[in-house]
Amino acid sequence: MPQPRCHQCNKVLPKERGNYCTFCGVVLDPDTTVSRGLRSRRWVTVLFADIVGFTSLSEHHEPDEIGALLDNILGPLTSIILEENGIIDKYIGDAIMALFGAHTSSHYDAGNAITAALRMQEKVTQLSHHFEKEYGVGVQLRVGINTGKVLAGPIGAPPYRKFTVLGDAVNLASRLESACEPGRVLVGANTQRFAHDDFEMESGGLISVKGKANKIAAYYPLYPKQRTAIEVTEHFNGVTIPFLGREAELSAILSEYRKQCMQAETAVINISGADSIGKSRLILKSIERMYAGKTDILYLETGHSTLEFLRNLSYPIRDLILKRYDTVENFIKVLQEATLQNARRRTLISPETLYRFLTEKTEDASESPDTNSEEQIQLLRAVVLALNYLHERTHIAIWIRLNERVDHDLSRFLEYVTDSNSLTPSLPIFLEDTRSAGSEKLPADHESSFSNIIIQVEPMGERIIRTLTHSLLQTAGGAPEWLSTWLAEASSGRPGFVLEYLDHLVAEEIIKIDASLGDWTISEEKPDNVVLPDSINMLLQTELDHLTGDERRILSCAALLDRPFSKSDIGSVMDLNSEEVEQVIDNFLSKKLLIRSMQNEEGSGFQFRNSSLRQVAEDALTFDVRRHTHCRISEYLTHRKADPALIAAHYLQGQAWGKALSFTLEAIHIATASYALQRASAYLSQARFLYKEAQSCLTNDEKILAELQFNLVQAEIAFYNGDTTAAKDGLDLVLNACSQHKVPRDDQSAEFRHSLLRLSAFATKLGGNLSARLGQHNNAIQFFEQALQDLCTLHRPASELCSIEASISWALLQLGEIEEAKLRSELALESMQLQLSPPPLMRDAWARHYDTLGNIAMNRHQLQDAHALFLAAQALRRINGSVSLLAHSEGNIAGVLAMKGEWENSAQAFERVADQWAALGNGEMECIGRLNLIECLLELGSPIDADRRERLEELIELCHQLLKPLRSPHLEGILAAHHERALSAFAAY
Repeated sequence: MPQPRCHQCNKVLPKERGNYCTFCGVVLDPDTTVSRGLRSRRWVTVLFADIVGFTSLSEHHEPDEIGALLDNILGPLTSIILEENGIIDKYIGDAIMALFGAHTSSHYDAGNAITAALRMQEKVTQLSHHFEKEYGVGVQLRVGINTGKVLAGPIGAPPYRKFTVLGDAVNLASRLESACEPGRVLVGANTQRFAHDDFEMESGGLISVKGKANKIAAYYPLYPKQRTAIEVTEHFNGVTIPFLGREAELSAILSEYRKQCMQAETAVINISGADSIGKSRLILKSIERMYAGKTDILYLETGHSTLEFLRNLSYPIRDLILKRYDTVENFIKVLQEATLQNARRRTLISPETLYRFLTEKTEDASESPDTNSEEQIQLLRAVVLALNYLHERTHIAIWIRLNERVDHDLSRFLEYVTDSNSLTPSLPIFLEDTRSAGSEKLPADHESSFSNIIIQVEPMGERIIRTLTHSLLQTAGGAPEWLSTWLAEASSGRPGFVLEYLDHLVAEEIIKIDASLGDWTISEEKPDNVVLPDSINMLLQTELDHLTGDERRILSCAALLDRPFSKSDIGSVMDLNSEEVEQVIDNFLSKKLLIRSMQNEEGSGFQFRNSSLRQVAEDALTFDVRRHTHCRISEYLTHRKADPALIAAHYLQGQAWGKALSFTLEAIHIATASYALQRASAYLSQARFLYKEAQSCLTNDEKILAELQFNLVQAEIAFYNGDTTAAKDGLDLVLNACSQHKVPRDDQSAEFRHSLLRLSAFATKLGGNLSARLGQHNNAIQFFEQALQDLCTLHRPASELCSIEASISWALLQLGEIEEAKLRSELALESMQLQLSPPPLMRDAWARHYDTLGNIAMNRHQLQDAHALFLAAQALRRINGSVSLLAHSEGNIAGVLAMKGEWENSAQAFERVADQWAALGNGEMECIGRLNLIECLLELGSPIDADRRERLEELIELCHQLLKPLRSPHLEGILAAHHERALSAFAAY
């Protein structure tokens, strides 16, 4: 069967590949992102390499010779890039642009790019010697590397459309290459930050870059850091990191390890789990518990095979030997003597083979398909014998970090160890197996297949994460509530993420540490500049990379909902049928990208595993797709009659300014009716911004309506703030304008007349509220009846009609028409039986009818009935979750307690109510609550002690201050009476 080839570059495709060509980067599946024109924003490491001196070489040779020479250089460099998991984006003459993480991200992308660059420099140095001898001219290489967020996807017009990346991060990588010294590698700050643990770096200083106002930091990577064992941070800024939440896994490892020892078999322990979940700490703690004394760890990573068999294993063994015996020769001499003295060790090995393995680079038969060659077996025997001897003198453990690439050398070593059972049973081999969520099944010859003990490490619980956070911040007095709550939610149960977040907070000086004094400080309130660290962004991006293009698009669009969503939400917004929705939701749940959140009338609700993953999914969308999806969500929410503020927020994100303005003004009406004046003021500021942005797209009629709505909502805010004069002036302006514009014009649309009538009805309703405030209840009823008639004409929702009915009932009650008020409220409440799932406005209207009936019961001293009715109103408002209306209900309940003579309980309730109104910024309602509180404190009787007197004086002064802007004779009269009574009480005691 012929091997598959890439349809773009015609290269033979390797067996181990993703859904893209590892040579040119084009997506192979014709039904995925590239062919459908989908793009995404993602973190990528970009490498530019340019051959220095090739121009001089070209001047003295024919074009066909130059082509052959270029192939001789670019061929080996390309192979190195591919071996390090990069792809070739393009060749630009004698330069290469390569990408790491363009299709599938990895925590090691930056490190892989640097490794590739250093190897490329070595290769060019070798080739340069050859060119100097052959042509008299040498060549050098400049390499620039940068990591950042880019736009990845198909660019260009068919048929030349090609996958590539665009963005400032790409430009900066090119500038770094231009600024680099020949023969070196220059990397940007992001790349240095992601790879500084793996490479020694030298500062390249601050360099000027075209197009950037400020100079940028650059670094020269020198060589990989020597890591004989993994460098696991045992401390966080001097604080010991506790070992938490893994005792069950630790006990299982130790128990299974002892069983393997008793059976005289080598324990190959696979510790599997997501990145940063705590596998390294678990391995270190396991080794510590296995051996009470000193233990040496041989640490190595897979995926670095060379043409030299087991060369990746030779370095840590050699370093350990040099540490213990000074020279390799000393060790081999001691090993030979011990082998001859011990009959069990009379395994014939070649000292020369072992010596070359530990000291030299040897070419052997590892390229041959015969992996059981005698030379390899001899070397394997020698290596195992050396490990056994080293382990007997001082315990050692082997620690291998796996990745998804097969390292055939290490697989061969593990195969030999498990088949021959020649390794000392007490010498464990730990395989640290980091699997990305949703990763494909690994090949059968992958190193993990040789495990005989498998431990799956799951995320930690919220309690453990909170304990870890408090422990790490003990020097600062523990973690504030916002931080422990945030990390418990955002860390996905991964302790490594907690450390990343805390390091980020230290870097941003949100956690301030004075190392000299050991002084730590941290804000008690969550700062606005707390964002997702780039390192976690990249790690979470890998989870999305295992989804198909369509699945990524669906998940990212779901992130824009920014709330628990149902299957119908996803289906409607993304135009999916029920079967497709079931499939994608099940897939997301299995990959633990989503979790079930709540039950509703449609069944299960869903939300992202945490806010960090949701943010990464959202960030992957391009701005155009994001705007379009926000508008789709707005249309869907409009159809569902959702909260206008939520609809407006999505239209705002979609930059549909006109529609966002319309729903924002609608949200102001609802906010003022709920006494939420701070929220109404915030919406008003948003509306002003939207009106400015929408000027160019609004028609003349739309501008007229917008200006009238502005005036109306400002009058509403003034009314609920207690400023009746400003409310009346604004209302008169709106009503007069509505009358003028009601005169038919030829160019008036039906939509304009409809909107004008609705706006006039809202203004008339405000007129009723204003009349009721001024005690003109007959006028109020006339206004309300007119508004009700207009809204019925417009076929407005029943919730709006019910709300006005509640206002009429209340006005009738104030006029003393108690039976009429009672009848209208009872008839309105009968409609509850017809509403299976009432909207918030309807529930609020019902609550107001309960308030009316409750007040009627209070007037008749039917206090138990009144209490029950107010509790019913409170229950309806609690469903809506409106703090302001809940405060209103609690005020009514406090009034019942006062009428019952439970003055102390009533005082406590009125204090809570007043504080709630104060927090909402409603001075009038706060004042009413404080006045009621004064009355309760006066009614408590008994001698007024110093504390109660001081409290009464404070409240009276506070009410004076609150009444100044209100100009309410009625409330001023109540305060004067309370003040006089208080003075009398003070004099009496």
